[in-house]
Amino acid sequence: FATSKQPGWDKELLVYRSPEAVQPLEHPEWYMATDSAHYRFDSITTSLNGERVEVLKMDSSLRFSEGFRKAFEDLTDQDHAWLVIDALVFLPDTFTEEPPLLTMHFDHNGGAYKYRTYIPENWEEYRGKWMPYHYEYLTPEVRSSSDEAVVYFWYRSNQPVYIREL
Repeated sequence: FATSKQPGWDKELLVYRSPEAVQPLEHPEWYMATDSAHYRFDSITTSLNGERVEVLKMDSSLRFSEGFRKAFEDLTDQDHAWLVIDALVFLPDTFTEEPPLLTMHFDHNGGAYKYRTYIPENWEEYRGKWMPYHYEYLTPEVRSSSDEAVVYFWYRSNQPVYIREL
């Protein structure tokens, strides 16, 4: 029985899917960037910090935003994809509750898997201004190529916040 040292490149043959909530994209140069969706909210027009903007207002009357939903087969013809998700949320100066959760998962016949939520760690620094959300989501090993990636905001607080884009 003999063993040999692995050459090192073998680690790049498989995609490492971390069990952690945050897994950054380590080699963006290995991927082709495409703009799969850009969702601009325009439910109301309001003035925030002197700027007139079209936004989605979320408060106790609206818990879930509209968002992105796309079948895996429409995202890529490969075995996986990275979704780089950016959004802008405005928190009023007097905001004291939890900001909206950026929510991502895959849907298979009405059941969610690889469910993730995200709030920027430094969100308290963004009271009275636009807060950027940035999350890199590695698609799971899908159960079916028709399974859908789903991205939206879930708001569990009551004070108004404003979402500009996703």
